Amino acid sequence: MDLLSTAANLCEEEGRNIVVEDDVRRAERLAEISLIRREVVRLSPHQKVLLECVYSKGERQSPTEVYREFNNLMRLTGREQVSHKTLSELVAELELYGFVDVERKGRGRGRGVDFYISPTGSVERKVLLDALKDLVV
Repeated sequence: MDLLSTAANLCEEEGRNIVVEDDVRRAERLAEISLIRREVVRLSPHQKVLLECVYSKGERQSPTEVYREFNNLMRLTGREQVSHKTLSELVAELELYGFVDVERKGRGRGRGVDFYISPTGSVERKVLLDALKDLVV
C-alpha cells in the first residue's frame, strides 16, 4: 500500500474527508514500522538475539559485554552458545544491514583496535524492540 492511500485510510477512520500533513506523517511512521518488522523477521535466530542484546541496553557496549549477555540469553533459552569469532561475524552482518553501528578506535601504532557496538540512530529503539518481542523466545 502506498503512503497517500494509507494516509487517506487513517483520515477516513477518523471520519474526516481531507488528508492533512499529520495523516501523511502517521502513514509514513506505519510504513517504517512495517518495513522494520519485515526485515527483522528475515534475520537468523542468532541475529535476533544479538539485536535484543544491543538494543535492550540502548547504549554503546564493548564486544565482551555483548558476548556475555548474548551467550547468557542463548543458555537461558536452551540454544547453542557461539564463539567470539561467530559473534563478530554476526555483528558485521548487522552493521551491513544498518541495524547496529560499530565504532572502531585504534590504540596507536601496532597496538590493535578497540571497537564498540551501539544501536544505530536510523532505527528507532522502541520499534525494533517491539518487533523483536514477538520473535525472540
